[in-house]
Amino acid sequence: MSPARRQRLAHVTRRTCLVAAAVIGAILLLPPLLGLFYFGLDLDRVELGILCDLASPSTTWRVSAHLANGGPVVADPQYQLLYPVRWLLFLLPPDAAITTNVVLHLAGAAAGAAWLARTFHVRPLVAASAGIAFAFCGTSLDLIRHQFYLVAATWLPVVWAAVRRQRVAPRLSSGFMVLGLVGCLLGGDAQAFGIGVGIVLLEGVFRRGSGMGRAALGVAAAALVGTLLWIPALSEMALTGRGGGLDLKQALIWSHDPLSWLAMLEPALLTTQLQADATLWSVLHGVAAEEKLPWNVTPYVGPLLLACALVGFSQRRLRSAALLATVAMVFALGEHSPLMPALMRSFPPLALFRYPQKYLVIASLALVVLAGGTLDVVVRRRRARTVLPVALGLMLAFQVALLVWVALNRDALDALVTSGAGALELARTAALPSLSDALLRSATMGAVPVFAALLLLWRARVAVLPLLLTTELILVAASTVNVGPSLVDAHSPLMVLPPMSPDPPPVLCHHPDVYERTLGIPDAPGPWGGALLLRLVAAPSVQSCDGLNSGHMYSPLTSRVRRQLGGGVGRDRSAASRALGCTHLISDRAPREGDTSEVTVPGFDRITAVMGLRVHAIDDPIPTVFIARAASLKVNEDDVINAIGLSRTAEEVVAVVDDPLQRRPNVPLPDGKGAQVTAREWPSRDHARVTLAGSGGAVVGLRTSFQAGWRAQQDGRELPVVRSSGVHVAAVADDVTAGPVEFRYEVPRWPLAWALACSGLALLLALLMVGRRARV
Repeated sequence: MSPARRQRLAHVTRRTCLVAAAVIGAILLLPPLLGLFYFGLDLDRVELGILCDLASPSTTWRVSAHLANGGPVVADPQYQLLYPVRWLLFLLPPDAAITTNVVLHLAGAAAGAAWLARTFHVRPLVAASAGIAFAFCGTSLDLIRHQFYLVAATWLPVVWAAVRRQRVAPRLSSGFMVLGLVGCLLGGDAQAFGIGVGIVLLEGVFRRGSGMGRAALGVAAAALVGTLLWIPALSEMALTGRGGGLDLKQALIWSHDPLSWLAMLEPALLTTQLQADATLWSVLHGVAAEEKLPWNVTPYVGPLLLACALVGFSQRRLRSAALLATVAMVFALGEHSPLMPALMRSFPPLALFRYPQKYLVIASLALVVLAGGTLDVVVRRRRARTVLPVALGLMLAFQVALLVWVALNRDALDALVTSGAGALELARTAALPSLSDALLRSATMGAVPVFAALLLLWRARVAVLPLLLTTELILVAASTVNVGPSLVDAHSPLMVLPPMSPDPPPVLCHHPDVYERTLGIPDAPGPWGGALLLRLVAAPSVQSCDGLNSGHMYSPLTSRVRRQLGGGVGRDRSAASRALGCTHLISDRAPREGDTSEVTVPGFDRITAVMGLRVHAIDDPIPTVFIARAASLKVNEDDVINAIGLSRTAEEVVAVVDDPLQRRPNVPLPDGKGAQVTAREWPSRDHARVTLAGSGGAVVGLRTSFQAGWRAQQDGRELPVVRSSGVHVAAVADDVTAGPVEFRYEVPRWPLAWALACSGLALLLALLMVGRRARV
């Protein structure tokens, strides 16, 4: 190939990617132009609170001011503080930042998928359609609900396309491959990085090792750069459920089950609300099930795309996509296949991640490539138009059979749905479809594009097929993505809570049902009503938008003890709320008598009417600085939990001390009876100075989250840092007269992480500078 022709092809590819990204961006920007913002699940429970926390002047880059009562920031993958895309959003209001993040990542996903399709020699129009189709596949849209998992949809197509270009443009492709892998790591999705490495290995096998040495160096460079986040994160993860590895039950939760297979063909099948608090998922799995919806509520690819993809399995040039689609679908099956549990036992790193349905991201990408390859052949060659009608006919036959079956069993299907317990839910039922109506609508929506494709083939209008495919997915997306008014503008009534100590803000604990229920504000439309309800009750972690603090948050860095104490709140154990450092408990049940007092909050009566929630002030909360008198060192975390459950006062709960990082020599703790706090300085959340007086030694603590990065010194001497009440940071001072105790949080192994990241950047520069010319 001549250099001039190669440049023309590169120009066409760039233009194709820009077109795909522009179409996605233009469509996704329509709601914001109308004053609506994207929301859903993790965006409400995590992303909104994180962005509000980052906007707070009292939050440092090391420690949060509002989340988890002082949780880490840069070391928490959810903050994405080292992810350059995140930096673009700091100047925007949280709602606008979330929406901009969605638009940027899905537009990038479309561009990456279009580039990938071009590497399979797909013509520009079809490649652009493939990129748009991937961004609007149900799984890609579902990632909007799951915060940082969007990075997988953006960067995995880039990694795959770049490794396929190794032989043609080694320098450029190496740069993009490393960029994609680093984007996965710094964006917080280590699983996507692992999938990307698997793609590199897969393409190396199909290309008989061509360029694999350079690719391996690129993977190493990306891994080294990614240590900037993951060395601190893994250090802080030592006390979490991930630190000791997940068991198979946790690792295989939300596997791709038969109902989700059906939802790949029928749009909005799992999310359509039928009656009261019931969706099709909750009806068939039990309305009282712990989870109301699967992790991926919209796995839709559609019968049209799937039919095209199945035909693509027969093409030799698409064999790597065919294999990747097969492997990803088998992995997504999780517990519904014997393979995944066996692989997790033999290769434990696979069990570090939950939700096998996440493999549908790469499965959807591979299916889109297969479908694009099929449409490309159909458009180019007349003789290839005989197999596709057969596949489309089979899909249409399935849809018609489903329509007939539902029509014949309407009464039996509708009888499966039971109403919820609340009068509020029953009042909504009249406006909701029955189960049979929902199935009929989904099957009809799936059948129409297949029939239209058959009609176009019959009329020899094959050039319109790519547009039909993208149009169908765009129309389905309109009923899938959640948009609504600003949630930040809806302030919680709990903002008026008075602090229970001299140090605001109040720290809130919640009964778990507060954020697990699917109820909503009665006069608010659909899912947005549920998001608004979470916002008004200041559930973790959106309370940071109102300047409040929480004793618990959903994070991969949540310790095992903190997670158990969060469940203890659900069992009405006021001691658990006190141990978490909370000053107030939001619950629909009366806590243990004598431990709390109910507080009247103006404007909260509306929420009380909806959910029966009340606000309880914790009597005798843990002070911000304390001395653990008669501290008792516990051997394991079970002993910690049991001792906390028996405590009745703040003095008793802070005396429950353990040493999870084994920093204290095996000697008795000082009783602290002769010590007292005379002064304290706490200028920032990651630095405090406590002055003691009296005699003897003491265990002195701060009401802030115990993390691996906390250190303490007294007169220049390092003090052992231990954990008080299973949650808070404390230091053991053997002599209180030796001087003030200074606490400081330092990002764990930060110098080592920087050194490795810089070596990774150096390796990347070497790859970009050294290379061979592409073959002509």
